[in-house]
Amino acid sequence: MSRASWITLVIALLLIGGSVVLFVTMFEKKTVTRTFGYSPEARLNDLLAARRFLKRMGIPAENMQTPSPASNLPPTTDTIVLATKRLTVDERTQELLLSWVRQGGHLVLTARSETVTDGLFDLFERLNEIEVEGDPLLESLGIATLRHKSDDNNQRNETFGVAFPASDDFIWVGFEPDLRLQGGSEQFQSLSGDDKGDFVITTSMGAGRISVISDRRILHNRRIGDHDHARFLLELVDLDGNTGKVWLIGEDDMPGLYAWLWQHAHEAVVTAALLLLMMLLAVSPRFGPVIDIEPARRRSLLEHIKASGWFLWRHRHYDQLLAGMQNNLRHELSIRHPGINELGTDAAANSLAGFTDLSASQIRQILGSMNIENREQFTTTVRLYERLRKQL
Repeated sequence: MSRASWITLVIALLLIGGSVVLFVTMFEKKTVTRTFGYSPEARLNDLLAARRFLKRMGIPAENMQTPSPASNLPPTTDTIVLATKRLTVDERTQELLLSWVRQGGHLVLTARSETVTDGLFDLFERLNEIEVEGDPLLESLGIATLRHKSDDNNQRNETFGVAFPASDDFIWVGFEPDLRLQGGSEQFQSLSGDDKGDFVITTSMGAGRISVISDRRILHNRRIGDHDHARFLLELVDLDGNTGKVWLIGEDDMPGLYAWLWQHAHEAVVTAALLLLMMLLAVSPRFGPVIDIEPARRRSLLEHIKASGWFLWRHRHYDQLLAGMQNNLRHELSIRHPGINELGTDAAANSLAGFTDLSASQIRQILGSMNIENREQFTTTVRLYERLRKQL
């Protein structure tokens, strides 16, 4: 390298090194936490955080669908948390659940909510309220829901203590103050409440237990981390100290029509889809010409000749086709070799064989009467004719 090249290289290295030192001096590495909202699974499952919390605490927990009369309920050593509006729970399903409780299961119910939206939209719950009369399941247990309309924001931010038998101190929960419970008999034990009503009540039924809470939204993803809500859920499912698996039911709305059809009649759906596909395949081929080929009013003479030839060929009228060929050959002979036409067939064949590569018998076959019986003989005769015509 020349001296000028070395100087240029050193200057470039110094500039790069200085840029690196300047960048490291002026900028420092730091971690920034950004929130992107709930995951897709959390948007569809309001009890996702509750399920993960129970698993972290060593209690197996899974989500399940709202039971129906044909459902197989879990073992009676488990706990079912039915935190839904129970819009699809009919009388037969209610009796199925109560029978499961009598056999030893623990059923946790929530009072029916009047809000249209849940989960992520709890912030707007007071703007989306609709009136729903009655709660058949709670009424069958003799439990009434009491409503106290209040506009006091301080009261809405108030927490209420819950006293569990196995806990030494209160667990503070932010229940909705407008909705209370009232048990119809003394068998219900109040775990939280005041003179206006209760927030949590429980009672034994047969070999099992039923617990009812007034506000199911405290178990949702957005509020499970507030106050002592997570601990409240843990103590509630372990109320008898013999917790099995916890089954969480957070949604019982009717599925869409297509989802319901696929769930209950997927064979019919598949059959209908196949029939539709076969119908489309049946009607998809085009019938008739692609474009309008309306015949012209005046056809050319060549089209008539061609059509006549194909007609004679299909109906095996070979003699008529060869007659025209013989007439054309004799016309060319009269022009190119005058006098041969006046000779007889045998003499003309012998004369033509003298200056062509065809034998006299082959030329006689062309010039004489033809008895063609099949297409192979016709083709052979036409080839001989072409050879003779080209050598005239």
